[in-house]
Amino acid sequence: MRLMLPFFCAFAALTLAGCAVPAPPPSAPSSAPPIQPASPVPDASGVPFAEGVEHPAATAAREWARRWCGWSWRDPFGAREARARELMTAAAGRALVGTAADTWQRDVVGAHESATCSSPSVWLTDGPRGDTRVYVAITAQRTVVSDDGLVSSPFRDDRRMSLVDGRWLVDVAVAGG
Repeated sequence: MRLMLPFFCAFAALTLAGCAVPAPPPSAPSSAPPIQPASPVPDASGVPFAEGVEHPAATAAREWARRWCGWSWRDPFGAREARARELMTAAAGRALVGTAADTWQRDVVGAHESATCSSPSVWLTDGPRGDTRVYVAITAQRTVVSDDGLVSSPFRDDRRMSLVDGRWLVDVAVAGG
């Protein structure tokens, strides 16, 4: 081993010294006109959005996913559902299937179960778009920790988003993305 160390150090020094790349000479200024920023592109509602600006429905869906995806055994029963329903249409809120009280007590509180989710990815899908309706796909990585251990699994939800009284709200679940 003692014989290998000096050889390795010499090899590493020679390799790193040969990696230096000289800087290119300064170039003459270009006569080409400067690149103009992209013109705003209208979204489904006709409101222009500059490239890279997220559609407000996607922003609302992301916030909803942050409220719905995770939970803690320390939360009161129904708290997760209540947080999610604040950002849902009335019909979607009624259709939201929460955890049953006995299941919450036994499986979540009894096992000290908590779930956290990565920051959700949200994108508008190819579904029909209109002034007040778009479709989104939502994904995140969910990690559940309990007395039984740790489990990580993907979270996926496909939703219709509806513009109601000036707010984008999560609407009914849809199949596909």
